[in-house]
Amino acid sequence: MNITGTGFPRNRIDPTTFFIMAAVGLGVLISALVHISESWIWPVAFVAGLLLVWLVIKKPDWGLAILVFVIYTRSSDIMERESGVPSFVLPLALLLLAVIVARWWLWGETIHNWEQAAILIGVYGFVGFISLFYAADPARSENALVQYAKDGLILMTVVFTLRRRASLHAAVWALILAGLFMGTLTVYQQLTGTFENDYGGFAKAEVKNIVGQVSDFRVAGPLGATNFYAMILVVLVPLGWDRLWQEKSWALRLVSLWCLVVCVLSIIFTFSRGGFLALCLVGLFIMIHQSARPRRILLAVVLLVLLLPILPANYTERLVTTLDLFSGDSNDARNETSFRGRTSEVVVAWRIFTDHPVWGVGLKNYKYYYQDYAQPLGWDKRREERSAHNLFLEIAAETGLVGLAAFGAIVGNAFYGLRRAGRSLTQQGHYNEAGMAWALAVGLAGYLAASFFLHGAYPRYFWLIIGIALALPQIVALSPVAKTVETKSASAPLSLGGRNGMMGYAE
Repeated sequence: MNITGTGFPRNRIDPTTFFIMAAVGLGVLISALVHISESWIWPVAFVAGLLLVWLVIKKPDWGLAILVFVIYTRSSDIMERESGVPSFVLPLALLLLAVIVARWWLWGETIHNWEQAAILIGVYGFVGFISLFYAADPARSENALVQYAKDGLILMTVVFTLRRRASLHAAVWALILAGLFMGTLTVYQQLTGTFENDYGGFAKAEVKNIVGQVSDFRVAGPLGATNFYAMILVVLVPLGWDRLWQEKSWALRLVSLWCLVVCVLSIIFTFSRGGFLALCLVGLFIMIHQSARPRRILLAVVLLVLLLPILPANYTERLVTTLDLFSGDSNDARNETSFRGRTSEVVVAWRIFTDHPVWGVGLKNYKYYYQDYAQPLGWDKRREERSAHNLFLEIAAETGLVGLAAFGAIVGNAFYGLRRAGRSLTQQGHYNEAGMAWALAVGLAGYLAASFFLHGAYPRYFWLIIGIALALPQIVALSPVAKTVETKSASAPLSLGGRNGMMGYAE
């Protein structure tokens, strides 16, 4: 179903008159704010807000890029915590949504393929809503539903706004710049040892266990959680790799390389074993995709060799503990506190699911039941509430098979949409955007791989990527066939996924 409008006549205002009036009015407002405000933050925030509104109305693609960057770097949350500026993520999303609806209503701009995303998100939300009626602690479920409604609004804003190939470029580059910003800060923090400085809240660090009895600082970025920070950075690695080879500008290629290097290093500096395994999976997908390009594989090997000298102390020892899980040594990693705790958390999630297989125990009620199930096991000496440390088992325990099926439908449609969009964009001759679709698919796979070791503590990142994935079919529908394909000779047909293999494209 497509949304179209008929358009209405517009009265044009002389640009010079408009800007003079706007400048005078803005000056009066700023003067008044400076006079009555005790802090310079509010006048600056007000002016920035007006400029943001103007930019979103004028260039919705730029507004989407700002929204993506702010979400991924948690800039709004940090500004609210550090300076008291109210969060502007939801207002920005609502503004974008209002602009798109206005463009549809007034100028007849078309919106495609939004119904599927709305249905998928609505069904999963309805499953969570039902859990209010049987959850042991419905207040937890209610809070989770409110958060989900906010994330769902952002997701639908992305679906409505991401309508053109230029929009996709803006969103992808916003993600890359977010990774470059966060990664650069954390790499600098690690190499200089300035862990006490959180760099305005964007580069936090935690003293946590490394291996055995050794503890040290581990970078945690703006999240303040090492493992989750590694997980969101894994998503950006294939995007940086793809842009490194596909951008025509050498400046943009260097920016992509910078993002790629600092993201990989930051994942290493988190000491996250789950993040490392997810990174390996992403690397494997990249190597398979680039199997016909020895030059690229050689560059990847060279980069890895260059990174080896700056690996932090005890990093390899920590990774080896993962292999120790499968050994028979009585003093192996299975006796490590973190492994025992996580094993307990996973087993408890499975047992809750088997006891409540259809509807689960209620959204975000896993913690409520944890100690009742964990204490008889005797593996975890901690007596506080714990999380499942496995996203899929967490969903199964809290919403049962019904919730797991709804979640699986969302993920399945996201991957299907990315794959189909990649193939269609390739057939249309838009190899650049096809590469972005492939990179997003690999990044999403990396996120889900890391989710086998983590629960859904920061779901907004996930729903943001899902929103971009579900919007890709709309870009295909609105993209004209490239002239290079229209004039392409029959002697050089396109392959199933591109000119040089699946979703491949020329150097």
